[in-house]
Amino acid sequence: MQDKSVPRREDLCKKYFFAASSRTEEVQRFIAAPMCCKSWDCPDCRKMKARSYVKRMLNMWRRPKLYFLTLTYFHSNSPDEAWRTYNAAWNRLRTNLSKQFGTFNYVRVLESHTKSPYPHLHLITDKRFPTTSFGKAAIAAGFGYQIEQRAITSDGARFYIVKYLTKEWKNGEGWRLRKKYRCRLISFSRGIMSPETGGGNWNSLLVGASISACLERIHTEIAWAVEPRLIVKNERIDEGYAEITVDWDHTSLESLRIDPNSWQPDDWCPK
Repeated sequence: MQDKSVPRREDLCKKYFFAASSRTEEVQRFIAAPMCCKSWDCPDCRKMKARSYVKRMLNMWRRPKLYFLTLTYFHSNSPDEAWRTYNAAWNRLRTNLSKQFGTFNYVRVLESHTKSPYPHLHLITDKRFPTTSFGKAAIAAGFGYQIEQRAITSDGARFYIVKYLTKEWKNGEGWRLRKKYRCRLISFSRGIMSPETGGGNWNSLLVGASISACLERIHTEIAWAVEPRLIVKNERIDEGYAEITVDWDHTSLESLRIDPNSWQPDDWCPK
């Protein structure tokens, strides 16, 4: 059933699709979706990864107050030097702030300037820092400092994270330097991310086909499941993605149930 000519992973996005099924005792799920490379270099996968991060940061969104800050770099050093020292600069700043003000939770998203390849980062925390103290700590760690600390809601924080993770970097040199020095686009404090859920064991139905062929295969699979009969509970079909959930219909088994008070050995047969 599978197409053996599926290309290498980096070439898969929106070129090949798969259909799969997952069954539990009560519910069966079917999905059809593009085969994704899961790379930040891919615009489609960036959107998917960004939504996944935001969805799993439940412990951050439960904080009563959140604050948004932006850190920049002075241009006294070269862009290459700024990217090369970025990870160490952040570790110094985080350590210094923790010593002064106690532990805090954070999410940071990295970005490059549009007109120059210098990095800057957007920081969301659950603690407000004194402006002067934060500015001094940022400069001492190796950053420049752009004063932009303001309170935001959880919805606002989610919006900013998705916005900056999916934003196209128009300065290609900044993107190249980020990859050269292995700087993460997003990082966060421990304990705010809920674990990824695998969603059960999936069985492949079709690989290397169009989305329409995947849907046809899924509907054929549902039609074959006649005992017990499947009832479509939810069907969501978007461009390039489909998810269908079905319930096992146990009403057909009602005729086999016997009243325990009137049960006799010869009674155990379909009515």
